[in-house]
Amino acid sequence: MIALLLAACTGGPGNLPGTGDAGADASSSSSSSGSGGTNAQIRASDFDQSCTTAADCAAVFEGPICKPCPCENAAIAKKDAEKYASTKAGADCPPQGDVACAPCVPPILECTAGKCALR
Repeated sequence: MIALLLAACTGGPGNLPGTGDAGADASSSSSSSGSGGTNAQIRASDFDQSCTTAADCAAVFEGPICKPCPCENAAIAKKDAEKYASTKAGADCPPQGDVACAPCVPPILECTAGKCALR
C-alpha cells in the first residue's frame, strides 16, 4: 500500500491507476480556452502572467479543462485568477462521478524575469 501511495505522489497529476482519464494530457484535441466542449484546453498563456514577486502569482491547472483531477501545473498573475476561475467554471463538462484522485504536489510559485512560473 505504501508503494501505491508513493507511486501516486511521484506519478504526477492525474487519476489513480485504473480510474480512467490516465492518458489525457495538455497536448490533446482542441487548443481553445473557454467554454468549448469536453476537449477544450485551458492555458496559462491565455491569462496575464506578469509579476514583480512570487506573491503576485497564483498556481493554476493548464490542460484539458474537463480533466477530473486537475493538479496545479502552471502559474498566472493573481489579478487574473478570477478570470481563470470564470473560464473554468463556464466549461460544459460532463458529470465526473466518483473519481479517486492522487494527491497533488503543492506548487512552489516564483516570479522569473517578470513572469509567473512554478519551480
